[in-house]
Amino acid sequence: MPEYRYSYRLKRKVWMLDDADYAPIGAAVDNYVNARKDVRRNGETRLGVAAERDDLAALGQYALGLYEDKTGLVLAHPFDLRAVRAALYGPDCQFCSKPLRTPQAKLCAACGEDRATETPR
Repeated sequence: MPEYRYSYRLKRKVWMLDDADYAPIGAAVDNYVNARKDVRRNGETRLGVAAERDDLAALGQYALGLYEDKTGLVLAHPFDLRAVRAALYGPDCQFCSKPLRTPQAKLCAACGEDRATETPR
């Protein structure tokens, strides 16, 4: 079930997906990335050339479409989909309500509070 949470990479709130919901989207993004790598390996070394190919654009739009179908939210680039996996983030900070950047984080990156602190400084 998606959760509406803040993403540090996207600098806004987006629908975060659990691993089961993210799996097909992650696979589509992996296909997009691997196709871009293949184009570069085959001699089209400039990123601009690889990004303009219609087949690559279609793979990216497919990945974005999967996310939009699941959440109703439109993202700008297929690489943005890497930031919507809920497992990458920790629990919400008890002071500022933004998620900790990682599940192992000791401090909140947004407000600087210690994860174990009972009261704000």
